[in-house]
Amino acid sequence: MRTWVTLIAQLAPNTTGSRCGTSVEDYFRGIQPGLAFTERPRVVLELLWQVRPPVPAAGLSRDLFLHASAALLPDWASRLLGRTRRRQLQAQLAARALWSIAPVFRTALKDASQLRLRAHGHGSARTYPLALSCRRHGR
Repeated sequence: MRTWVTLIAQLAPNTTGSRCGTSVEDYFRGIQPGLAFTERPRVVLELLWQVRPPVPAAGLSRDLFLHASAALLPDWASRLLGRTRRRQLQAQLAARALWSIAPVFRTALKDASQLRLRAHGHGSARTYPLALSCRRHGR
């Protein structure tokens, strides 16, 4: 798995002229003293864990995504949040599980968008931009 620094460096907008992990680490090192795990983020995290979707399977995927997202936290953030070693291991397992089923999610999302396009009479993803353009111009 990629490290959080590499992931952020690859996904973040190029605002500093450099996409190297060192500049990302420097940025986080600079803001770290001002970060605190106060009551507000505690309440937000608690709410995210307590919300129960109406469909049981959605709850399972929500839990998987929440645990997996914690695996992206750097060590200093895990310490700040007071995450136990057990929670960190759960996060790593969830991240691996999510990584292994990612192709299924990609296929499902692709198939769903194709069905949605066909339902709206656009045929395929290739013709969709053209259909949007024609609709904007009244054709």
